[in-house]
Amino acid sequence: MNRKSQGEYQISFEAPFAEPPIVVAVANSYGKCYALEAEGTLQSVTLICMTDLITASPARTDMGFNFYAGVARAGERRS
Repeated sequence: MNRKSQGEYQISFEAPFAEPPIVVAVANSYGKCYALEAEGTLQSVTLICMTDLITASPARTDMGFNFYAGVARAGERRS
């Protein structure tokens, strides 16, 4: 994992996926983390974490998170 900037992280996968992975991120504290689908590749994904606890509107902030990355089973379609 590489911290690109406040609340922005790039995660590189040890082995590349065969197709673009579905990534789900969950903040470990008050906030929201999500993957930037447009910046995802077979080998990495960019996650953004934000909270509105400190300011009136959501702002990027560093926080702990967990994530899952995987692909649909053969024969299943993404919706």
